[in-house]
Amino acid sequence: MNRSLLFLPVVLLILAACANERAITGGPEDTEAPTIVSASIEQGALGVDPQPVIRLKFSEQMQRSTVEAAVKLWPRPSGEMKIKTGWTWLEVSFSEPLDTAETYLMTLDKQASDLRKNGLERSYVLAFSPGSRLNQGKLIGRVVGGRDVRENGTLFLYRDFQRNLDSLRSERATYEFQPDDSGGFALDYLAERTFMLFYHWDRNRNGRIDGEDYFGRPTTTTVYPQLGTPREAVMIWPQRIPPERLKLLKARVQSPELLLIRTNQVPDDRTLRELRIHFPGLDLPPRGVTWAADDELGLLVDMTPIPADSTPVWISGFVDTAGVVLASDTLALTRRSEPDTLTLAMEVHDFQPASGKDPGLVSFLFNQPLLAAPDSGFRFYYAGDTLDLAGQITARSSMLYEWQPDSVLLSDRSLKWELRTDLLVSRLARLPEDSLLSGTLTGLPADSLGGLFLSQNLTDLAVLILNGPEGERIVLAEAGKMLHLDDLPAGQYSLIAYADLNGNGRYDPGGRQPGRTAEPFWVYPESIRIRARWDLELDVWE
Repeated sequence: MNRSLLFLPVVLLILAACANERAITGGPEDTEAPTIVSASIEQGALGVDPQPVIRLKFSEQMQRSTVEAAVKLWPRPSGEMKIKTGWTWLEVSFSEPLDTAETYLMTLDKQASDLRKNGLERSYVLAFSPGSRLNQGKLIGRVVGGRDVRENGTLFLYRDFQRNLDSLRSERATYEFQPDDSGGFALDYLAERTFMLFYHWDRNRNGRIDGEDYFGRPTTTTVYPQLGTPREAVMIWPQRIPPERLKLLKARVQSPELLLIRTNQVPDDRTLRELRIHFPGLDLPPRGVTWAADDELGLLVDMTPIPADSTPVWISGFVDTAGVVLASDTLALTRRSEPDTLTLAMEVHDFQPASGKDPGLVSFLFNQPLLAAPDSGFRFYYAGDTLDLAGQITARSSMLYEWQPDSVLLSDRSLKWELRTDLLVSRLARLPEDSLLSGTLTGLPADSLGGLFLSQNLTDLAVLILNGPEGERIVLAEAGKMLHLDDLPAGQYSLIAYADLNGNGRYDPGGRQPGRTAEPFWVYPESIRIRARWDLELDVWE
């Protein structure tokens, strides 16, 4: 037998293996996002075959399952969309002809990933039409929020804008798309008509807008795509949705006629008038309801009689700050048998002394309301000294206290503090905890602090949220008046302002009813740099 014939099958196997695509392994770590390097249909193409075959070529090998899941066509075709993938290509075809009067957008979401799980940098959009013209509407905007909000949420655009969002979310959107990593989004070739736009991060993946999801709408209820370049970007600031079901966290007897109710949501003022307590076989209105001291989730209910321990209890007539009336689940009634331990609820902050004005304050927050200011329990002195520093304790609330020294504190020395809890008397604990709390505070020199002048013209009263090295600072600013913050540590800051139109103390991203739009807000477009010994002036307006 000829030896060359023996080697022929081996050669054919090698050639066949080279001809087939397969995943490339090994090599240096890949951290770059894949890209689309070519498409069989040009961007904005007209007169496309009503049953086109669209082929995309990728810059590198892809995870085929992520590509198949990421491809969409908007508006949705009437027939079936067939998808085929290879390691470096995607092919899309259609079982029925497309509408010649439509402009179609084929999108590839950011979840399309390469073999190293690097997704696309932004959603890919290919626009084309089987007809003779393209829609000219354009929508641009920005989603404001953390990285998780920008990466996980989806934007839904509906032609039907006169229905509740609950019913809209249960149906397929006319267009779905995602913001890029910076929160920006842009959608071209839209019909010149009114749409409804909203953001939804479906955290529990149940296809509904419900508790613990993130949701947001633009300030205006509807969105009008415009010819050419839009005059302004659409801004959406998603917020977490309170859970639909009210949870009763605590139902505890404080005294023979006083009941402490604690829930997982902040009650509205209407709750004080409409709250009802329910026990098996006993359904009497309370004699009075008031806020629990320094606890936004707690209510004190005056009623009689109060059943024995372990009796099931539930509530109705609870109205949250969004105006939604909720009924609770059931919880067993308990009586407090042991006194709570009295502790500091959070760490005290470093002081910020400054010469020529009042010394900086030192704040202390307790986990229980106290009967009186703890003057005799505190001691302040410099590290290395034994001499106590004189000052005044002021009660800002029954749980928040401030100490102001009689003289300006020295910023180059550490401040020591001690607190004897056996000298404190709590409203709730029968026997105060017999212990000594202590800590050290470091001064922030005045020459390390900067200032900021802010003037807002958004609304009569705006809430400004300033984020920087010291965390989040929230201040109120009246329109047309200059606000001066002169104790800011040097560093980079960001600023968001919003109009609290309903006065509930928090930003509302818009309701699910057609008429409930989001509260207007404004984001300072650049990072704010605060320098030591300098005052920066900013105007906050649209």
